[in-house]
Amino acid sequence: SRSSFSAALEYSEFTYEDRKEKRGKEAAEKEEREEFSRPQRLWNAVKEGKSKTVTEVLDRPFRHAPPKPLVTLADDAGWTLLHWAAFKNHREVCTVLLRCNADLHAQDCTGSTPFHLASCNGSEETTLLLMERMVKHEQTWALNAGNYLGATALMDATSNGHHALAEKLYKAKCDWMPHKERDVTVTHKERDSHTSKEKDAHDTKRPGSGHKDKSPTSSHKERTPASSKATSPQDK
Repeated sequence: SRSSFSAALEYSEFTYEDRKEKRGKEAAEKEEREEFSRPQRLWNAVKEGKSKTVTEVLDRPFRHAPPKPLVTLADDAGWTLLHWAAFKNHREVCTVLLRCNADLHAQDCTGSTPFHLASCNGSEETTLLLMERMVKHEQTWALNAGNYLGATALMDATSNGHHALAEKLYKAKCDWMPHKERDVTVTHKERDSHTSKEKDAHDTKRPGSGHKDKSPTSSHKERTPASSKATSPQDK
């Protein structure tokens, strides 16, 4: 009886460990399937404007790290998640993607950024959100960046009949023509400030600018004898 009891005990322990191992394998397979399905779930959530699902998918850690962050996903046309969210006017989704370091200046196959697509589609909320973001981070050059066709966000909004949005972009000092340099200043206030700084720097480099007496009359009197002495034929 003792041998039969020990045999039954060993069998029960074996089956328990076996069931435990089986459950572990099933859980691992389920988790792996879930990880593989995340990119498609993320695409669907972004296009449908489900910000909670987007947050859940992006914040959930991977057991097996993906080759690159999900926030950098792009389709065959070069549209990233932020491109789609901006185009669809999903403001909350754009906010989540930007929090996760989505590339604000990513370009698709035509060189268009999310800012271009939002303005082209008349997506006012996301257009203004992206514009505020660029101004906040001193990336105002991107407001007037052109795509490969030479179109700016203001041009896209106007040519597609989104006149109310175009007026807001114009009031924000967006230009019709693209700027070639990334570090170009956009607003008139910035231009005036930049010009005044250059003028002040030029004035400080002028000869005699370091003298305490900056009176033009005083400097003229000091220069007059030297000038007449150099040009007078009687002194020769």
